[in-house]
Amino acid sequence: MRQLSIKRSIEATVIAVMAITIISKLLGFARELFLSYYFGASGVSDAYLISLTIPGTIFQFVGTGLSTCFIPVYIKLKNRKGELETNGYTNSVLALILLFSTIVILAVWIWTEPVVKIFASGFEGQTLEYTIAFTRISVSSLYISTFIYVFNSLLQANNCFNPTAFAAIPNSAIVLLSIVIGAKINIYFMSIGTVVAILAQVVFMLPYARKFRFKPTIHINLRSTEMQQTYKLLVPVIIGVSVNEVNVLVDKTIASNISVGSISALSYANSLIMFVQGIFAQTIATVYYPYISEMVANNDGKKLTKAVNEAIGGMLLLLVPVTIGCMMLSNNVVTALYGRGVFDAQAINMTSVALVGYAVGIMGYGLREVLSRVYYSTQDTKTPTINAAIGVAINIVLNLTLSRQIGIAGLALATSISSITTSILLLRDLLKKKIIMIEKNLLVNLVKIVIVTGVMAFFIYLIKNHFINLNSILSLLIHVGGGVIVYFVLCLLLRVDYVNVIAARVRRKRSR
Repeated sequence: MRQLSIKRSIEATVIAVMAITIISKLLGFARELFLSYYFGASGVSDAYLISLTIPGTIFQFVGTGLSTCFIPVYIKLKNRKGELETNGYTNSVLALILLFSTIVILAVWIWTEPVVKIFASGFEGQTLEYTIAFTRISVSSLYISTFIYVFNSLLQANNCFNPTAFAAIPNSAIVLLSIVIGAKINIYFMSIGTVVAILAQVVFMLPYARKFRFKPTIHINLRSTEMQQTYKLLVPVIIGVSVNEVNVLVDKTIASNISVGSISALSYANSLIMFVQGIFAQTIATVYYPYISEMVANNDGKKLTKAVNEAIGGMLLLLVPVTIGCMMLSNNVVTALYGRGVFDAQAINMTSVALVGYAVGIMGYGLREVLSRVYYSTQDTKTPTINAAIGVAINIVLNLTLSRQIGIAGLALATSISSITTSILLLRDLLKKKIIMIEKNLLVNLVKIVIVTGVMAFFIYLIKNHFINLNSILSLLIHVGGGVIVYFVLCLLLRVDYVNVIAARVRRKRSR
């Protein structure tokens, strides 16, 4: 009975967080729409995006790594010692990241141009000057981002997910306003607005962090047993969780040498993929992570296997049809969302082909999010680190090869192949070490999902050319809406798991 209650609680949390995330992601995605409308795929948009990529990528390595290490260590400490010790540990982690941020900010301010050249070696002239100026402004946000990473980790470790999703809403609203002001008054307001937006996010999250007894203090201990454990996990985790950032960084570096606007096209396409991943993959992985960590801490292998299979099954249910839909409707999607303002036919074509390449790896990325967290919960950081290194090596080799043959589409495809390979290796090692098992129910549902997706794809193919004279947005809505209806109706008829759970929940709500 208790197990059923826990399962329903997780399912309810996933649905709630997903709903909030959809709203916040829509606002976040609007940034790309506004940027494409006012600046298209140009030198200014390239400079702005790279200026965000530089501090984001550098900090992502340590910030995401620390937040990933934080949750399992925090949960063990909370169960064994209580709130006073967890507050001390949280402040120690905060101090460590602030120290790192100081070093990064000073280094970027001193060596801005060499740093920019690492991320975009093909930049020169006005585009390079814009990027240097934007970067010096945006890198100052690292101090503020430190609190976001720590607050996110603290809330998630306490099974509190909604504030993190909601916090992106004020952030996105301020970014949108800054882009408009930047286009109409002065472009440097875009970078200033980004810093202000991150500050607003921290202010929004602070009251929720205090509910879990978080109090900033100068009494920290960077040599505690818990911090020693964190250091031990940190470096391998940084490499493991940052593989996607490395792949995207390599894409953009090579793209800067292909043509003007290539970085923007890749960013716009990647934003569409990250929009999907943020709603589905990230939500499921984030909600299940504390539960997985708890099962590992309790040495309950049976429940761990069940939880991981549920997370993978729910992710495949959502990501398999999205993958096929993005590949079939790439041009429709890009035209409907970006095809206005100065975003011309060439920009639409570049972004569309990049979207197809990135779409191939949607499921690989999603599975990697879940599987890597199983390793971190068991404190096995060596295996995902080795697999991540293999993935990065594959991405670099394929980037250099495919970009010469099919341009930016090759860069996106290389990233997808890398993420798929990494996921396969992670799953193989988990099964080999018998940490989890693949349940028969998961395989049965996967077969059903593939069959239903095939029918959905055939339906989209049949209607694809019947609405070409309609408004691009209306045409896209018809295709997507029709495909979604066909997919979920067939899933209900074939009794695919997770769809039945959602349907049952809707029926309960209506009966009440």
